[in-house]
Amino acid sequence: SSNGRRSRELPLLPNTASGIRCFDISVDGCWIACGDYHGNLHVYDLKGMAPVSSLHDVHTAEVLCASFSFHAEQPQHNGISVSLLASGGRDGTINIFDVNAKFKLLQTVQYHSQSVMCVRFSLDGSRFISCGGDKTIVLSAV
Repeated sequence: SSNGRRSRELPLLPNTASGIRCFDISVDGCWIACGDYHGNLHVYDLKGMAPVSSLHDVHTAEVLCASFSFHAEQPQHNGISVSLLASGGRDGTINIFDVNAKFKLLQTVQYHSQSVMCVRFSLDGSRFISCGGDKTIVLSAV
């Protein structure tokens, strides 16, 4: 490019022809999570741009938002520090994944009667806030 910076594209994955709808990058720069039209969440290693995990059908409709927790002191889960990833979908659900456990699903919640438009973690990672197409904002503990 003209500014001297290198750019790289993520590799295309099967069944993402309809497109990626959202993404977030972990604060440490290790991961990028991308939600697609089909309700799948794809995680890539940013260093090599290699696929790390494809979480299929985490939502019954498109994934509209994804968010990594971003504080160094994450909440404890069975005594182990946990980094989290949340996704919100058109189906009105929010999924919370444990990054350190290969993106294992920790919980699914439904606080909204319509699409989840945005989800973000608090600074300490103990809570998240979401907003939905139902015109509500919800603050919840992880």
